[in-house]
This record gives sequence, structure tokens and C-alpha cells, in this order.
Amino acid sequence: MKKITARLKKIYPALISGVLLLPLAANATILDLMKGNLDKAGGATELPGGNPDSLPLLIGKIIKAGLTLLGMVFLVLIVYAGFVWLLAGGREEEVQRAQKIIETSIIGLIVVVSAYAISTFVFRVIEQAAS
Repeated sequence: MKKITARLKKIYPALISGVLLLPLAANATILDLMKGNLDKAGGATELPGGNPDSLPLLIGKIIKAGLTLLGMVFLVLIVYAGFVWLLAGGREEEVQRAQKIIETSIIGLIVVVSAYAISTFVFRVIEQAAS
């Protein structure tokens, strides 16, 4: 038993070093594979990837997506107000509440459409100036 323990004491540092250093040797290969796969995935998304003009386009896309989402929210609010009005059953306070929701939704929709038009115009001018 003492002989086995003595041998393990000699082999143990080499074994631990090998176990700890093996991932470092394989790490370079794994990182190259990961980078290649990430480059392929990034190319497949067709997102701007390093063009100097791509930042304004990316910001424009983000703003358009946000304004589209706000437009959908206002559409849902108008439909909700319509249901409130429909189910009011002649109760004046419910009808007034529904009318108030519709009124504020239409004002919000006008603001969103105006913001969409302005941002589209501004980013079109920036895009033309960049090219």
C-alpha cells in the first residue's frame, strides 16, 4: 500500500497538471470554431455588421420597431374602448370613460404617426448624406 501511495504522489502532480492544461490546449481550437460559427450566424441574420454607415440604419430600424409597437398598443386601446362602450349598457359614466379612452388613443396615434413620419424623413436624409 505504501508503494502505491508513493507512486501516486509522484504521478499526481503530473496528472493534475495534464488535466488543468489540456483545456488550455484545446481552447484555441474551440474558440476558432466558436468564432467561425458566430460569424456564420451573424451573416445569416443580415444585420449591419461593421459598415461605417450601419449605425444610423440600425438606430432607424430600432425607432421604427418601437413606433410600430406603440401603434399596436393604441389600436388595442381603441378596440378595448369600443368594447367598454358596447358593454356600457347605457351607463353614462362607462360611455364617458370609453369616449375618453378613444379620444386619448386617437391623440396618441396622431403623435406616433407624426413621430414615425419625422423619423423616417430624418433617417432618409442621414442615409442619403452618408452615401
